[in-house]
Amino acid sequence: MLLGRHPSFFYSLSASASGVVDELAGRLNESILLGSIDHGRVRNLKYVPSKQALRVDEPADVTDHSYCTAFGKVLLASMPEQDLENYLRDTKFQQFTPNTICDPTDLRRELEKVRRDDYAQAKDEYYEGVSAIAVPIRDPWNSVIASLGASAPSVRMQKAGQFEENLVALRESASTIERIWSEAMCADPKVAAATKTSSSIKV
Repeated sequence: MLLGRHPSFFYSLSASASGVVDELAGRLNESILLGSIDHGRVRNLKYVPSKQALRVDEPADVTDHSYCTAFGKVLLASMPEQDLENYLRDTKFQQFTPNTICDPTDLRRELEKVRRDDYAQAKDEYYEGVSAIAVPIRDPWNSVIASLGASAPSVRMQKAGQFEENLVALRESASTIERIWSEAMCADPKVAAATKTSSSIKV
């Protein structure tokens, strides 16, 4: 399931992490998204919208604009070089806002920063007035297999101390999900061996 990206694999990831995502959404009271990459498509595994009146909604497939979302940047930054090159070549970049990164060279620079900082952020890049932050989720062999992000109106996300609070909460939840997935992947020796073999294949 891991190597073939079978639908059951993504369902199992979503189901096992569901409680953690729900808890994080309640803790931050903002929209939370858990995403992964499926054969070049950025998938929405689990999405919990904020209960606040002013909130952010996410579509099921954000591949076409993943370059201007925080959780999309995390996943793009994890791509093998050739896959990233293909993405940059095939994607039709759109200037959604004045802050949207549309130049491949600038996007590469942004992704390098994501790898260095171990998180990504987007400020008014897809929608004006919307900000987001996301962190990677890794398998037991340190390959990024998903990202976890929080999005909110910029007026809330950029408040003093709010960014840091969100980042801490996201990293704590990502660590919990990593533990849950690690236990599941390593529970069966055959699955563990197959997963370890595929550790060099980053999704």
